[in-house]
Amino acid sequence: MKVKRSFRNQALSLKDSVVVNNIRTYSIDKLARMKMSAYMNRDRIRDLYDVAFITTRYWQNLSDVVKDQYRDGFAEKGIEQFDITLATQADDLIDKNHLAEMFLQALDIAAVRYTSEEIESSQKQPMQQRNLLEDDLAKAQAQIKPDSEIYQPSRTALDERGF
Repeated sequence: MKVKRSFRNQALSLKDSVVVNNIRTYSIDKLARMKMSAYMNRDRIRDLYDVAFITTRYWQNLSDVVKDQYRDGFAEKGIEQFDITLATQADDLIDKNHLAEMFLQALDIAAVRYTSEEIESSQKQPMQQRNLLEDDLAKAQAQIKPDSEIYQPSRTALDERGF
């Protein structure tokens, strides 16, 4: 990950910042949100590296909201965008083979499906669940007795009750 000093925002909010090794910086959640926003809004290899790095190194430290943002971002951009970015961009500081391994690991950590088999399987799963529900419904309906088999009191029982 590249470290840059920015003079755009001189005063970090105390709410969004922490001190690490005597350096005031953004919290990992805030930093992760900013990195995912950059990744979603532009197609730069460094942004891709940053979100993969954060996912593989700090996933357990991220809030559930940020984890959901990462899952959504990875799913939206997909493996195709990853391939395009790697094919069209280069950075002297980034080893593309290492980035590829780290990105696939990030998708696994975030539980994002990326192979055609995984995507196909996830699309079949709701259909299989619906078929199971339909089977359960058919079994339940088979157990329901027709109106003619439902208990109907005899005429004498009705007469005894004054009906």
